[in-house]
Amino acid sequence: MIGSNQQDLSFEFEKYNNNYYLKSVSIRDLYGLSSQKISKEQKENSDDSAYEFRLTTEEYQNLMKGDKNTGKGGTPLSEILKKHRASVEIETEKKITSEGEEYKSNRVLANVTYQVDGDYKTLLFVAQPDGEFLYIGSKRF
Repeated sequence: MIGSNQQDLSFEFEKYNNNYYLKSVSIRDLYGLSSQKISKEQKENSDDSAYEFRLTTEEYQNLMKGDKNTGKGGTPLSEILKKHRASVEIETEKKITSEGEEYKSNRVLANVTYQVDGDYKTLLFVAQPDGEFLYIGSKRF
């Protein structure tokens, strides 16, 4: 993500009628998983929480929830990632049925999980035509 030194990017494809379709994209910030240490200077020049996958309760409550269908009015994902690194999963909206996964719509969603006050929340963002993702709500991890 922004300012990260090491990332892992993976694509998942699904075969349907002898064609392959992109199912999801995962972007993982490996900064905290690598053997590379955070320098003293890096820590002094940033908020400690930027190196953790956490949001304060106040930050979480201050997220602007956009329209659930369009995202209009929602906090941009890029604004959150500037301050708090995270792994992001981008995928086509789907629902889980007893027969497996089923595509619910052609909307593209980004999911980011943070710890908020001892609990884990998955923040949901919907893709915009300009490439940004806007916050539309959260669910417990």
